[in-house]
Amino acid sequence: MGDSKVERNIMTLNAKKHLFVLIHGLWGNHTNMISIKNTLEMAFSTSTDYKDENVYFIPQGMGYFKTLHGIEVVGYHLIIELLDFMTLYGIEKFDRISFIGYSMGGLVSRFMIGVMFSECREIFRHLKPTIYMTFATPHLGVQYYFPKDRTHPAKKAALSFMDIIGPHLSGQSGRQLFLKNEDDDTLVRLTEAHFLETLGQFKYRICIANVRNDFTVAFYTSYITNYDPFIETDNKIKYTFEKALPTDGILERSPLIVDMKMLDPKQEKPKVKRPWYAALTRMTIMVLIFLIIFPVFFVSIAGSIYSYTVTTLLHNNITRGEILPTIRSKLSKRNTISDVEENKVDEKIILNTQSTPSTASDKDHTTWEQFIRKYSTDQIPLEHFPKLPFDSKRTTMVQNLNKLSWIRIPIYIKAPNAHEGIIARNGLTRSHFTSSAGLQFAAQLVHYLVYRSDEK
Repeated sequence: MGDSKVERNIMTLNAKKHLFVLIHGLWGNHTNMISIKNTLEMAFSTSTDYKDENVYFIPQGMGYFKTLHGIEVVGYHLIIELLDFMTLYGIEKFDRISFIGYSMGGLVSRFMIGVMFSECREIFRHLKPTIYMTFATPHLGVQYYFPKDRTHPAKKAALSFMDIIGPHLSGQSGRQLFLKNEDDDTLVRLTEAHFLETLGQFKYRICIANVRNDFTVAFYTSYITNYDPFIETDNKIKYTFEKALPTDGILERSPLIVDMKMLDPKQEKPKVKRPWYAALTRMTIMVLIFLIIFPVFFVSIAGSIYSYTVTTLLHNNITRGEILPTIRSKLSKRNTISDVEENKVDEKIILNTQSTPSTASDKDHTTWEQFIRKYSTDQIPLEHFPKLPFDSKRTTMVQNLNKLSWIRIPIYIKAPNAHEGIIARNGLTRSHFTSSAGLQFAAQLVHYLVYRSDEK
């Protein structure tokens, strides 16, 4: 009995690991990704097949102001940080890799993927690209559009103002996201050549998009489409949510996933009679936001000035080709892991150590397959909504990205700030149940796709 337990422990130690890389977004830090890591751990903890198999890496070296330096600079530095981590753990111990990106982190992930599996292929070629998942990522950049047949002077003025100042408040990253620099086509290049080819090597690509209350990343750009029924109807359109999900009976609460096929521009949501104090509450909130905006504005200006200075130096390093030698020099550390270093690694990563016997039943298989098939269509027909007036760059990006297959999930988060809520940045227990339910559903989907990938 004791010998068999020892044998199982040895097999567990020798088993190849699946590395999950979790990347936060602009102005963010590593704590933004804690909730998704926790939900992934919970999802995989129910399966004996994946006991101790997953390793979660959340970079900590490029947070806050450092996220303003531009997608390439952030991406190269995160590759170096990732390689440091893998070297300490043992590069040869990993055989699969998945990326989960939040907001700009999804774009940084795509840059990292393009570099890792082309320029640095000799280092990472043993890794099987498995899952690429994004939450509220501006795949098509940031651009504010208005409904054609509705007039909202105040809203249009505010969004037009953001279009003007937005690129200047977030350093090089902001200019790239708004596509305002004619000499910088970073976002377009991320949809072409080896960047698109290496992204296509992933077994599954999933994008999860907010349908409402995301004032940072609109639905169309995170869903990768040139239609946006929520902008066009000023979000007065009636939602129909999926009634039957693969997680029914597994999760305590179901996420609010919008059935895009049921959207009808002629059907509006029932108007809710608001109490007398609602207007006063909104006015109070607006005053508080106004008071917050000014200090945030000045912090953003300071951060952008800092970023302009640092970015110039870092881009010069990239231009001179000094980054790749740095990455390759990390390989010299291989096979030098001491017991002390292994202890350091254990402090930085979290392994899935819980185990409850469970396998995917035939019923689970069928319902997940139905869901994946429904939400993997190239483009759910939205022709009854007007096309967005994309410029040539965004037209190119949406066409290129849609050459690949995607699982697209439109989700409704009942929170004033859905961009924060989609990843439960405040924690699972302190976020609205729609936030935690959405994350738990995403984690269950990842669990199933990993199982499905291994099965095939």
